[in-house]
Amino acid sequence: MTSIEHLFARAAELVSRSVANVKEDQLTNATPCTDWDLRALLNHVYGEAAWISAMLKGETIEQIGDRYSGDLVGQRVEQSWAEIASDATATVKATPGDATVVLSRGPSTAESYAREVAADLTVHSWDIARALGVDDTLDPELIALANDTFGPMVEEGRKYGIFGPPPELAPDADEQTKMLALFGRSTEWKP
Repeated sequence: MTSIEHLFARAAELVSRSVANVKEDQLTNATPCTDWDLRALLNHVYGEAAWISAMLKGETIEQIGDRYSGDLVGQRVEQSWAEIASDATATVKATPGDATVVLSRGPSTAESYAREVAADLTVHSWDIARALGVDDTLDPELIALANDTFGPMVEEGRKYGIFGPPPELAPDADEQTKMLALFGRSTEWKP
């Protein structure tokens, strides 16, 4: 089994692969996350990575406050992500998996938190790639991570609008298509 440090780094790399293609005039592109244009989606993803870095370094929710609520994308989309992702990846690697981190829902292990963020980065890397019209192929191990991490909570999440309704699937749908459907995404979506 691949360690969470490697899985997290690979999830961050999926985002990097797509972010490398962003042009400034694409930041208003529609995304599969219907409430967010590309800039808003990127800010969410950048924020997730910045939060995990701060939390695993021992900061509390109160200490972080609204530090990451502004525009994290800025004018240098790729460079901004590279800096945030590098810090987050190094912090996940340096933090013992059994370290305790206190999230808004209560205490968690660093490994569990890193799994959640890596799964979120995986799904959103597809959203970013799809919004840009670039290669959106996901890593099979990261697909499994997303399924294992969020699969058990999808139905509850749908009640709160976190996950959309699943689209109809062909009987021969591949694993990526099935995972995306679990999260309410259709591979038929186009910008």
